[in-house]
Amino acid sequence: RRLAYVYDVHNCGNVDCHELGAGRTILLPVQVPGGMVSLGDIHACMGHGEITGIAMETAGDVHIKIDLIKARSSEYLVCPQIECPRTIGSVGCHFGRALGENVRSAFRDMVNRLNQFHGFDKMDAYQLLGQVGEVVVHQTLDDWNAVLVKVDRKYLV
Repeated sequence: RRLAYVYDVHNCGNVDCHELGAGRTILLPVQVPGGMVSLGDIHACMGHGEITGIAMETAGDVHIKIDLIKARSSEYLVCPQIECPRTIGSVGCHFGRALGENVRSAFRDMVNRLNQFHGFDKMDAYQLLGQVGEVVVHQTLDDWNAVLVKVDRKYLV
């Protein structure tokens, strides 16, 4: 019997994302007062999509800094965000939903971010993402899938 896990909230669990590494910032929602942060396994090597559920696991030390940013002071909308010096991105990771739904969710989030925080009207945001947006699939195991939609910061000026 197959279990179905359906979450209506993006929590960014098990996204196995190459972009998570040194010098990155990830913005995650806080679901409950006093919520905790949990980190998973470290991969020495893994293909995009993690189609087999297997990656080269490794030991390592992780150094993180955690700040609580109140919603009104953040640029957080719906999807978890991954930012680095070169790009900004939104992670579509409604586990239990189809990959295409997560792609659309991440694009919608990016359109709204470009509109609300970077001065684009929505049509221009769609046009920009349609031309230079990057889609990176990170997880494709059954209904556990995650995708990052990102855009280079040079287009945000």
